[in-house]
Parts: sequence; C-alpha cells; structure tokens
Amino acid sequence: MSPHTWGFIGVLIGAFIGASASIITTIISNRNAIKIQSKLEKNNRELLFREFQRETLLKIQEKISEGLRVVGKVHIEDVDNFRKTNKWGQGLLDTDLDNKIANIYRELLYLKERIQKEGLRNEIKEVVGLMNSVLYSRSKIESEQGIINLIEKQETLSENIGKELREYF
Repeated sequence: MSPHTWGFIGVLIGAFIGASASIITTIISNRNAIKIQSKLEKNNRELLFREFQRETLLKIQEKISEGLRVVGKVHIEDVDNFRKTNKWGQGLLDTDLDNKIANIYRELLYLKERIQKEGLRNEIKEVVGLMNSVLYSRSKIESEQGIINLIEKQETLSENIGKELREYF
C-alpha cells in the first residue's frame, strides 16, 4: 500500500476515535447532568415536604391552643348555668362559641390527616376526644377531670410536636 493510503486510513481511524471519544464524553456528561438534576429535584421535594409538615404542625399547635380556650369557656358557661339551674349541661351554648368549636374540630380533622407520623395523628385524635369528653360531660366533676386530662395530654402532645418541629429545621 502506498503512503497516501496509509495516511488516509490513519485520518479515518483518528476521526473515528475522536468522534467516539466525543460521543462517549457527551453521554457521560448527560448522565451526570441527569443525576445532578434528579438530586436537585429530590432535595426540592424534600424541602417542600419539610416546610409543609412544619407549617401544618404549627397550625395544629395554634388550633389546639384555641380549642383549649374554647373548651374552658364552655366549662365556665356550664358552671354558671349549673349555679342558676342546678342541672349540668342543660344550658344552650352561645352561637359564636358553638361555631368556634365546630371550626376548630373541622380544621383539626383536616390538619391531622396531613401529618406524616401516625403516632402524632393518634395523639391529636386523643386530644380532640378529650375536648369532647369535657363538652359532653354529665357532671361538674366529670368536666373538671376531663379538663385536667386534656391539659396533661395537650402538654405531652406539645412536647412531641416540638420534637417533630426540631427535626424539620
């Protein structure tokens, strides 16, 4: 073979090797870019989830605190009505107070289901149940005991929500 033929074959082999190297480099670069983009998207989803959980927990703390105040007001109204009528739980509840209770229960129901951890959901459900036990108590003693139980459970729930919130920062 002539030197020109060898030169041409060398040029073809060099072009093939150069093109192959370029294609392989592009493939590796694209794979790395896809991995980086996937990690960024995963981190963004994680940040959104953490923010969502944090905001939900803060709203729950606020609603439970509001619920305790409303339950306390209902108890005071029941005590006042008991003094007047000597019958427990027979008085009509103020419309605004009744609406507040309904709104708090509704919001806690919705917010509770947004919480990831089942244990916290169960604790919130228990606090709402204790609120109900005070609202539907059959005597002053039962109502007062319900308030004591409610406050104790609320303190535990607040501690657990605080622990959970610290995990989301």
